[in-house]
Amino acid sequence: IDGTLMSDPSNLFGRDTLITPLIMMVNNGVPVTTFIDVGAADGTFALTVLDAVNPGLRLFNIDAQETYAPSLARIEALLGEPYRITAVGERNGTIRVSAPKHEYWLSTAEHMNTGDGGLELPCHTLDNLCAEVGIKGPSFIKLDVWIASNLLHQVRDENLI
Repeated sequence: IDGTLMSDPSNLFGRDTLITPLIMMVNNGVPVTTFIDVGAADGTFALTVLDAVNPGLRLFNIDAQETYAPSLARIEALLGEPYRITAVGERNGTIRVSAPKHEYWLSTAEHMNTGDGGLELPCHTLDNLCAEVGIKGPSFIKLDVWIASNLLHQVRDENLI
C-alpha cells in the first residue's frame, strides 16, 4: 500500500473488510475528510486506513478502555491526530458497564459480566466529541462497539456521509 487509492481495493482487501467500502466511496468521489474509529482499540486499524486511503485524511480514535491510552497517545504524538478514552452514547454523563474478564473485553453484554458490580465510565455523544476536537464532516464512522446501531440515531447528519 503506498498511500494512493487502488482502482479495485478488493484485490488487496476482501469485499467483506471494513476498509473496502471506504476506499470505494473515496474512489467514487464521496468527500470523506475524517475517519472516526469508535472502538478503536490500539488504533492500528486507523493507521491502515490512513495508509491505504489518503495520507491527508484526519483520524479520530475513540475507545472506552484505558488500556489502549498509551498506544493512542503515541499516534496522537506522532501524527497530531486526537483520541479520547470514553464511552460513546446518546447523552453526556456516565455509563455503567460490566467489569471485563480480560482488560481488552470491556462490554455492556451480560455474558461478559464478572459479577463484581461493574465499572462507571465517562460517556459522551459523538457530536460533542467531534466538536471538542474540531472535526467537521463528512466523516466515515467505524463502529466496533456493542449496540452500535443505536448510536447512529443520535448523530447529526452533518457528521455522517
